[in-house]
Amino acid sequence: MSCPPKDTKNRSLIAGDFDKDGTKNIDDKYPFDKKRSEQKDELSLANEMRIIRKRALEHRGAINKIQHQIKQDGYNVSKARLKTTTSIINKWRRKYFANIRDIAGIRIYVDSQEEAWQVVDYLKANYNVIPDEVEDVFSQGRAGGYGAIHVIIEEDGNYFEVQISTKEIFEKAKGMHTKYKLGQL
Repeated sequence: MSCPPKDTKNRSLIAGDFDKDGTKNIDDKYPFDKKRSEQKDELSLANEMRIIRKRALEHRGAINKIQHQIKQDGYNVSKARLKTTTSIINKWRRKYFANIRDIAGIRIYVDSQEEAWQVVDYLKANYNVIPDEVEDVFSQGRAGGYGAIHVIIEEDGNYFEVQISTKEIFEKAKGMHTKYKLGQL
């Protein structure tokens, strides 16, 4: 019987095969026992995670295209990103998957709230902005002083979140993001 690695952040906890019996740890009822190879459920979570990641990666081309166009139009855009598989699963627990509209996203930095609303007008003129998916977080007074405008756009059947705020607010928010994800804010 083998032992789990000490580094619990290691992806091998999920995708590895501790006992080398051909069943991924996440699906193995007995992940440390070579003599007992039995899948936990009829559904392979390792396969489902691959499907989720593949679906997220399908957003890459469209989000890069949008990011490039917004930069060409003179806006200061940070690097586009895709949610990690773990983050998608965590959000999926809270919402039905089809309603997750921020698997991919872009941040746009501006100098003021007024300029943020100008960017919203720009997005509405150039992209398919989902009308009920424009959220004024500036006016909500979120914990830690976070403020932005969150806009959901649809491109090629995929949904993307665009966050528009000042660089100062985003820098401040970086330090609070982990607390937010852990429900500490």
